[in-house]
Amino acid sequence: MYFYIKNIPLFRGSYLITEVSHDIKTTGVETTFTGTRIPAESLPNPSDSFLASYRPLFDKLVGRANAIVNKPLTGLTSGTATTLIDGNGKAYTTDPSFPIKGEKILKGADVTEYGIPYNGDLDELYIQKVEYEGEEWLRAAVLTMDGPNYPIDEGVVMSLISNLTSAETGDVRVITWGTIKNESRNQSFYSSRFVTSGTKGKFASPTTILRVFSQTEFFNPNIDGKHKGIVTVPNKTNFTRGAEVFEGPINVGPAKGYYSIGDNYALGLSIHLMKRLALKDGQVVYFRMS
Repeated sequence: MYFYIKNIPLFRGSYLITEVSHDIKTTGVETTFTGTRIPAESLPNPSDSFLASYRPLFDKLVGRANAIVNKPLTGLTSGTATTLIDGNGKAYTTDPSFPIKGEKILKGADVTEYGIPYNGDLDELYIQKVEYEGEEWLRAAVLTMDGPNYPIDEGVVMSLISNLTSAETGDVRVITWGTIKNESRNQSFYSSRFVTSGTKGKFASPTTILRVFSQTEFFNPNIDGKHKGIVTVPNKTNFTRGAEVFEGPINVGPAKGYYSIGDNYALGLSIHLMKRLALKDGQVVYFRMS
């Protein structure tokens, strides 16, 4: 690198930079550099520089990154329904879209203790139970709640938390999306296809989901497994006046057929939770409650 002094006659000319230092302050960054004067004919040729030699590689990497970021969401939604046989000879159908390298879909179809069906049970095709790096998870593709691909009307009732009683009055309080939507940017809540009523015991009540199970763990398998981080979201929604908290599961959804890009999405996450997990619409996330 070099600099050129133009309007000071005694020092006018080109200088090769030999030292650089940066001083980072709260008000900004100050850079100081030292140069040695050199003849004009000694200036380096930009086309021979280190950066120029790696420019084709940089362009290639940037091109790949842009292609991934700009890939249409609809191109990620083409799954193939598969019929599998469990250990008892029972057939079940699931749709393992969005394959993740290294995962194994576990046999069997059922509903978890916290009311989430998987592997085709109760006609839920888009939540699978998998094993990844020796641990069992549920997997599903996600959308941002009230994002461009998953709009939510303000009058839609958040069915799980609307079944809770207020700690102050003991009354049930109906919470709509219009009430909670502004919290999407700073609180970690989500919507999943919970079964809250049914037969043969294959459901979990809202109280069980929100009070018996204390937290939900999420893991983004799209990130290098060696650097994985589990994001834990406590189920601690409460309606204490002046200190409302909406964390954890808040609603049953996304509703099938509610959005235009297809029905193979089984989780809706708040903006804040999507950012914490470094997820984009259409990607897979692993999750489990405990």
